[in-house]
Amino acid sequence: MTIVITAGQHPKNYIAALDRAGANSKIILTPDTLSWHKAGIIAREAAAIYSALLLSGGGDMRPEFFGQENTDSRNIDLNRDILELSMLDAFISLGKPVMGICRGMQVINVYFGGTLIQDIDGHGSKANGEDSFHMVELEGKHVEANSSHHQVIDDLGENLTVTAKSPDGIIEAFSHNSLPVMAYQWHPERHNSALSNEIFKNLVNLCSDP
Repeated sequence: MTIVITAGQHPKNYIAALDRAGANSKIILTPDTLSWHKAGIIAREAAAIYSALLLSGGGDMRPEFFGQENTDSRNIDLNRDILELSMLDAFISLGKPVMGICRGMQVINVYFGGTLIQDIDGHGSKANGEDSFHMVELEGKHVEANSSHHQVIDDLGENLTVTAKSPDGIIEAFSHNSLPVMAYQWHPERHNSALSNEIFKNLVNLCSDP
């Protein structure tokens, strides 16, 4: 099986994580210019061929997509927003699995009508650029998760259920109530751990084609 990764640059950590889970990868990098029409063609072609979609981390979404003016969003790439919203729509329309990580989680939330807090303290990287870490309650278990983001979920999208929270109440993971859609605010692809491997294996197990 082959899982599509959307990314702004070559996503080697995601490729390695999917390799460990037993899946091949197809990378779709964001074009420099993109219309909704062209994005729809790319998305429908990918959804027809590939097993699942993985939305990777990156810069912030354009706040207009969740009904806000830009107050603290940065590194915005409108072309990537267009591509990923189109990809989401195409894969969801076919009932194929979707996973979002960091930015990808936020894109999924916005797609389902949710909103974001554009800036929050205490969840970004360290001063030297390395990930910070904190505990997360995931499905009744307390696990350590890395943290490298400044935006978080505010209003949760329709038919999404929280599956993990940080001690300060931030939503760290969710899944859809009826669709094979899941998302994580942290970056499991950066660590070859039992939890990280389980997360990617769960995505692979949802794929129905060879």
